[in-house]
Amino acid sequence: MTTNVITPKIKNKNSRQLTRSFRIMRAFLLIKFAHLYSQRCLYQSLMKSKNDYHTAENISNMINDIFRGQTSPQDFICDKNEIADKCINLTEEMKSYEGVLKTLNIDPQDVYAFSADVEYNNSVPLFRCYGQLAMYVIGHIMNYDLGMITKDEALKKIQHLKDFEFAPKNLSMVIRKIVIQVEEAFGFVFLRRIIRRCKKEYKGKKFKVTIKSNVPL
Repeated sequence: MTTNVITPKIKNKNSRQLTRSFRIMRAFLLIKFAHLYSQRCLYQSLMKSKNDYHTAENISNMINDIFRGQTSPQDFICDKNEIADKCINLTEEMKSYEGVLKTLNIDPQDVYAFSADVEYNNSVPLFRCYGQLAMYVIGHIMNYDLGMITKDEALKKIQHLKDFEFAPKNLSMVIRKIVIQVEEAFGFVFLRRIIRRCKKEYKGKKFKVTIKSNVPL
């Protein structure tokens, strides 16, 4: 994704079209962040795991016995320095999107909180199965919307994803559901953070906030 979202095509859009473009970019960035955050959590857990030959041998034997695999202990011994580098790279990649978020008037801290909510609370149920696929599809739609690729190029790339072995048959419907779930989950995170700030600011004073959702899942 380009860091400059104010492309010539965007400048020529009316208010309704700009609202649609904003939703597309926001959905992509939220899913992208959640994906990067999830990857970083995975590598962080590997950093904390045992990395000795005995453990690797047990895992290899179990897989070979149960699944009739042909693995060796070396396949399960990881280089923790390499994993640490991957964690750093993922963190830097997330930070590289903060400028775009600010351009769209989205607080990066809200997005980090959303990503943690997706990872630990499963607030976007379809994310674990289809989050990465949705990220690619919405990314192609966004690039077309920004004028970075043609409509034919976008359709060709999306069709390639539809032909993917593990893609759902109703891919378009799944993508729409993920976007709805992402928007609602982010909305709740955004409101909860506002409430926390209000409680901190008005500490000692009583007030009540009720949050209702009309978005179907």
